[in-house]
Amino acid sequence: MDVDIQDGDIEGTVVPYMRGIIDALKLSPYEPGIYGTRNVFLHGEEVGMKYSFVADMSYGWSGNLGFRMPTNWAFDQFTEYPIGSTDIDQVAASGKDAGVNKFVPQLYGTISYREVAADVLKGFGKSVSAEFNKKIELVDIPSLKISVELVNSLSVADESPAITISNGKLDSISFANWLQTS
Repeated sequence: MDVDIQDGDIEGTVVPYMRGIIDALKLSPYEPGIYGTRNVFLHGEEVGMKYSFVADMSYGWSGNLGFRMPTNWAFDQFTEYPIGSTDIDQVAASGKDAGVNKFVPQLYGTISYREVAADVLKGFGKSVSAEFNKKIELVDIPSLKISVELVNSLSVADESPAITISNGKLDSISFANWLQTS
């Protein structure tokens, strides 16, 4: 978050972003951390952000003015000085983040089709378990009807909008043409 985001905007933008990072790293051996202002980190501590890399060098940022140092600070970037024509940041380390000495890309865990479908349904405010070959109504009003059905593949049926997925890959989306003609 290399920006001086205002206090009133943090809950609606940065907090969901941090929660997404935290959730994405749950199945990995890595811990979440974020760069930005002290105010952002105070919100981050509340949602479970493990490490903070504090942008204290930005003295005029409102997110640093009057806010205490977060307890989870791992790095504190507090000044910059030139060496030749290169600017070098001076950073203090608390020792909380030991870093890594080797990076080996790996896949950690898997996600099932049912989990993906359940996550999609949550976005529509539906708290139901995902089952194959069962239609679930998301919206049913006179001008709009939306339903989903979890199947192994989808294809265009009649003139309905469709997403075609074959062998786990997106082949086509035919929503725009249907919407124009309807």
